[in-house]
Amino acid sequence: MNGAKPRLQETGPYIYQEKRVKRILGFDKEKDTVAYRQFITYFFRPDLSNGSEYDRVILINVPFVSVAKLARQMTNLPIAYGIADRSLRQRGERLFLFHTVRQYLFHGWSVQPYISFLSNPLLALIGRVNIPDAFSGGRFGFYKDKNNTDDGEIVVRTGITNPKEFGRIISWNGQTKLSHWSGTCNAINGTDGSILPPFILKNEILRFFIPDLCRSLLMVYGYESEVKGVKTYRFILPDPKEVFTHEDFCFCPKDKKYDCYKTGVFSLSPCRESAPITVSAPHFFQAWEPYQTAVSGLNPNPKDHDTFLEVEPKTGLVLRGVKRLQFNIKLEPNPHMSTFSRVPNMLFPFMWVEEAAEISDDILNEIQVQLYGSVDVAERLCLGGLLGCSILIFLGVIGCFIFTCKQKQDSQTKESFEYSSNSEKSSRISKDSFTESDRTNSTKSRSSDESYNKQTSIDKHQ
Repeated sequence: MNGAKPRLQETGPYIYQEKRVKRILGFDKEKDTVAYRQFITYFFRPDLSNGSEYDRVILINVPFVSVAKLARQMTNLPIAYGIADRSLRQRGERLFLFHTVRQYLFHGWSVQPYISFLSNPLLALIGRVNIPDAFSGGRFGFYKDKNNTDDGEIVVRTGITNPKEFGRIISWNGQTKLSHWSGTCNAINGTDGSILPPFILKNEILRFFIPDLCRSLLMVYGYESEVKGVKTYRFILPDPKEVFTHEDFCFCPKDKKYDCYKTGVFSLSPCRESAPITVSAPHFFQAWEPYQTAVSGLNPNPKDHDTFLEVEPKTGLVLRGVKRLQFNIKLEPNPHMSTFSRVPNMLFPFMWVEEAAEISDDILNEIQVQLYGSVDVAERLCLGGLLGCSILIFLGVIGCFIFTCKQKQDSQTKESFEYSSNSEKSSRISKDSFTESDRTNSTKSRSSDESYNKQTSIDKHQ
């Protein structure tokens, strides 16, 4: 990588069907709570995808960038940086990877070179080194160990004594608050996003706890809308400019050694074992403009990249919802590491994910009966609780961002809430310098092939 602006191209999509089941662990009538675990299973849907799980694509080497950042945190000795870089390059590591979508997502690829390097007794002379949990089993993948697994134990209010408390999370894995941030940013607020209390008002702020993001999110009323003939309120994310300039903004604790970012980008380092991972809206939608212009090929727009919920206000049921997130990694030049000596100082997008849900016609008919029939509040709440768990049918879109440039190739159970969701994840990936007849599963991604005559080829670059 010669310091030039990366060119990205979105490819795919690659669709995965998701099945979600909430298994009840127990009720506490005195505390008005129920405990559960939500299990998620993924199935690839080639019939809905624009490609195969075996499409081969080029992506930035997230483990390499993360280990380079770890080296900088361990020591200020330039010679140590050079040793780390040479050691990993001798083991075949480069700044960009060429794997299948299946490997990038669920199967993973070998990270044994990093484990061997971090296990070297000589590193103990510099400082303490822990093998990242993400490298467990000798493999790394963005969704490795997430198939047929759960997010942990969640305890929520049942809403029996207070309907407005319905679904509110009391604890997650035994914790009532987090420790990553400071002040109120450590609070575990709101619901898990699948259920809301009834009688939603326009001036309400909806809050959701997202374990993968190590934080809670909030949404505000946008405007009145309609889903399949049912009137709804559309809730949207607040303007990032207002969030990042608010006096109570506390996702950038000064007493912790994590990077802080401009508008529209949050650090995930606190819950990614200090890896320089960040999250934003896809294509840096509504983010600080220099993040968008650091790469070419992005086209941020609300239609494709915004997040929203369509809520039926009387029952609090989510009739339609879309959550879109982009994951980026921070690149920094390091003159003492040849791999990073000429990289730009930037946030490099490598994947974006969309999860979307829309209520089925059968469930919608039941809701309409409840909305317009003579049903008391208690009956509505009971129905709302069941349906709220039933409609989470996620249509997940995973996106990977691919980099290409003109450059020489490198040579080298208990009862469950009756809730299962069948969802479809899609992704797009680009190939730029190798012709590939063998197509692999990839995610929605951006890469460019402007400099090549081949349809889809991927290039390894430095």
